[in-house]
Amino acid sequence: ADQKSTYTNVLPSATFSVELIDSGYVKLGASQTMIRPRLDQERVTQDVSINFQNIGSTQQGGLAPVFSSNGGNVALRPYQSTNIDLSLEKYFDGGGYVALSGYFKHLTDFVDPNNTLAYDFSSLLNALSAADRAKLLPGQQIGNVSSPANTGRGEVLGVEATLSLPFKTLTSALDGFGMFVTGNYTDSRIVYRNNPTPITLPGLSDVVASGTLYFEKYGFQARVNYRYRSDFLAEVAGLSASPTYRTAKSEGILDAQIGYEFQEGFLKGFSILAQAKNLTDRPFITYQNNDVRQVIDYQRYGRDYYIGITYKF
Repeated sequence: ADQKSTYTNVLPSATFSVELIDSGYVKLGASQTMIRPRLDQERVTQDVSINFQNIGSTQQGGLAPVFSSNGGNVALRPYQSTNIDLSLEKYFDGGGYVALSGYFKHLTDFVDPNNTLAYDFSSLLNALSAADRAKLLPGQQIGNVSSPANTGRGEVLGVEATLSLPFKTLTSALDGFGMFVTGNYTDSRIVYRNNPTPITLPGLSDVVASGTLYFEKYGFQARVNYRYRSDFLAEVAGLSASPTYRTAKSEGILDAQIGYEFQEGFLKGFSILAQAKNLTDRPFITYQNNDVRQVIDYQRYGRDYYIGITYKF
């Protein structure tokens, strides 16, 4: 099959910044952005199925489905987002800063991966034998086509706070030490045209936070980082590897690294870095029906350790 779709999008953006106090700013931004659907959602093919056992049958007072199809949609448009961002930022003389920001996103053309519509499969009746065609009940040539469509729209509203603090701004005795902390709360809501029940934005946690403690001086560096995210709606491989949505359990992950770069002598320019990732060995867990006991996926990835050596000249 050969199909194509053409579209043009204009994506304006603007930013505004005012220094109200010494090294203190108010920043405002507005933009229109987009992201294209997955390539498999835009495929031209359709996989057609015929259930011969349902020919001439009914179920729960309706016609039993005989024809069905699953495939892509070449005419899909990119996801659209209208964004407004506002932030208050204060930068310290000795380095570092503190910031408080809020953002709002209005989403349109959001792709519903489970969109279905009724379709007349009369053109496929010749695939049935004459005996089967005679058994068909009136209306059984109508079946469901599963094809993604731009039927979703919604909003994202969030606030974020960030602190970057080199400890030398507090006392020279702690020169080289520092911390970076950030926390984010987001409320999201997506509604599809054929499903009035809203969902949260897939892949987005309500609460995300991270904290880093570090030391960097005399060529030596060490840091430890902890990241946390609350439950979120995850898109995972379902039946026959088809993407499906499930709730993923909250997780907290601890990473650490330590390294040294030689400052003088014949080893000058050499550096060594050791890293440890996922020290908490957190598994990826999904569950259903808002019940953490009804586990569907339990995937443990283990801890990762790395050692790297570099030379600069």
